[in-house]
Amino acid sequence: MAYNRKLLYTKSFPSWNTPEGNLGSIINGYAMTPIQLVATEINEPGSTITYAVTTGSLPAGLTLSSSGEISGTPTGYTSNETVNFTITATDDEGETALRNFNFNVSINYEVDYLVVAGGGGGGGGISGDSPGGGGAGAVIYVSDFVNIGSTYSITVGGGGAGGNNNSRGSNGQDSSVSLSGSNIILSKGGGGGGSQAGRGLDGGSGGGGTRDGDSNNSELGGSAVTSNIAMSGASIYGNDGATGTFQTDSAGGGGAGEQGNVDGSGFGGDGIQINIDGNNYFWGGGGGAGEGNGGQGGGGGGARTGLGGTGGINDGQDASETPSDSGGNGGDNTGGGGGGATNPTGFPGGNGGSGIVILRMPSVAYSGTTTGSPTVTTDGSDTILTYTGSGTYTA
Repeated sequence: MAYNRKLLYTKSFPSWNTPEGNLGSIINGYAMTPIQLVATEINEPGSTITYAVTTGSLPAGLTLSSSGEISGTPTGYTSNETVNFTITATDDEGETALRNFNFNVSINYEVDYLVVAGGGGGGGGISGDSPGGGGAGAVIYVSDFVNIGSTYSITVGGGGAGGNNNSRGSNGQDSSVSLSGSNIILSKGGGGGGSQAGRGLDGGSGGGGTRDGDSNNSELGGSAVTSNIAMSGASIYGNDGATGTFQTDSAGGGGAGEQGNVDGSGFGGDGIQINIDGNNYFWGGGGGAGEGNGGQGGGGGGARTGLGGTGGINDGQDASETPSDSGGNGGDNTGGGGGGATNPTGFPGGNGGSGIVILRMPSVAYSGTTTGSPTVTTDGSDTILTYTGSGTYTA
């Protein structure tokens, strides 16, 4: 008796596990992370499957192994492109399955920037009045594509000095990122805290005014001024310092997250929480005002974790140090404002905290070419450069 072999044999085709479509973004001149394509033979799990490009081609510089791994370094691209191709999976019986894929090929890569300026110093001690807290340095957060081969110069601003003997605190210094001698990001230093010498100073966040016991019009808080940036989509954080009231309340310096306070507490404005390096740090807390009637100096703003990430307050809590009569210093490398001194003449306001600049980029694209000794860390597939002093990065 003859058997019909076609009735006894059922074909089994490969089945794709790797989803069809985009396989990700790769960067011209940078080795990609290898990708393993997967197809399986459902009815014959031991079947050997081989892979080949059958329509179009992989991006130049990449190869596909017969076992389905795509690897290599994209080369020769002068503009961004989407490269489409078809890969055929073939089992050991010659049955096939097709799938269409593509890569986005870029000629540059994106960097996240956090640029924090130095905080303003707190106002110096005043006979009869209470000086204001220093304003925080402005905080800028933005992402943008770099020019590969170009050198970016980083400047980290120092904190402003606290005032002495009725003088206002000094403004913090600006922090910046520049290219070819021109600033592409400029974060303004915080305003100094007010005193009998005058109102709180304008800055990235304004300095707080004084508690005015003599109605001499020196109680005004400083205003937040505009930081300059040549990139779209930037988030820029800075707020006004609070204005003191006649014979009642002294005023905290503005913070990145809110205005300074004048409610009897003299809180500095809270900082803003931005996670660029894998930590939920706060940046740019305003300095607290000095307390009147022989009380304590204001707390410095801006320690990076916990309650210290908020603005300083006028009894020295939440400060980078615990003051007695002098104002507390703002937290280093946070852009925190310095606290105002207490009201007897001669006690100094706290110094503003220095700024910081942080860059985050894909590890596959990181050039390793820096100056200024930034701290280099990784978070997932990204490399993070933290500058606490000036330096450069060459993309």
